[in-house]
Amino acid sequence: MFHLSPLLNILYKLTRSAGKNILRDFSEIERLQSSIKNSQGFVDKSLRNLNQNIEDNLLKIKKDVKIFNIYEPSQQTCWLILPLDSEINFSRGIAEFMITVAYKENNKIIDCIFYNPTNDDAFFFGNGVGGSKNDFKLRVSEKKKISDSLISINYKNAANEELKILENLQISLKRKKINSRVNHSLFYEFSLLTEGKIDALAFYDSSENIKEIFSFILKETGGFFIEKLCNKKNLHLASNKYIGKIIKEMIENKYEDQ
Repeated sequence: MFHLSPLLNILYKLTRSAGKNILRDFSEIERLQSSIKNSQGFVDKSLRNLNQNIEDNLLKIKKDVKIFNIYEPSQQTCWLILPLDSEINFSRGIAEFMITVAYKENNKIIDCIFYNPTNDDAFFFGNGVGGSKNDFKLRVSEKKKISDSLISINYKNAANEELKILENLQISLKRKKINSRVNHSLFYEFSLLTEGKIDALAFYDSSENIKEIFSFILKETGGFFIEKLCNKKNLHLASNKYIGKIIKEMIENKYEDQ
């Protein structure tokens, strides 16, 4: 059994409490999806309330530690939060999104939690102790054959050149009859990687904090992280240690041929 640190226990209670409110709002969106003409105002209010709830409770834990959104420049010691990583999934009643909170101390991620309130799934990651999902230890998959793998691609906010590289990857996978999927929730897909349900995740993201968090988690779960695909600083690959090398070669060989 995975033993949670005191801080992860507190973060679990915090995210689960915050998740109850967002789940209520999600259920409302899901139930009324076909009849709501413009739910954006409702979604915006729900996300503001969620963000405020998380910040207020983090201040009770460590009142002198500053709180930063994952997409903001941060400090050596701080909280990093992403109240909801896929507004589009949430707003359309799709139950694939994550609440994320991480604690960084002396420029090192110490603890991190992902929480999906729709199914009450919590992913815990602690420095030096690995990761767990609802008391079960997490490890990336051991798939070695690309033909047996499932690859996820996340296009969110991808710039033109990086977008083309990801599109070419998806085309190559389809031609080789390799299974792939696309999802708007980066953290949901990454959670699938940590529990071995997918074998690689290629994505675009400019956040240094996300790179730090993902590198930390993959170190704890036996994974493989490449910060620069095709020498593009914002194009990344997270995977198990076998499939990642194959995908890297596939992407870079295709890129070099153009």
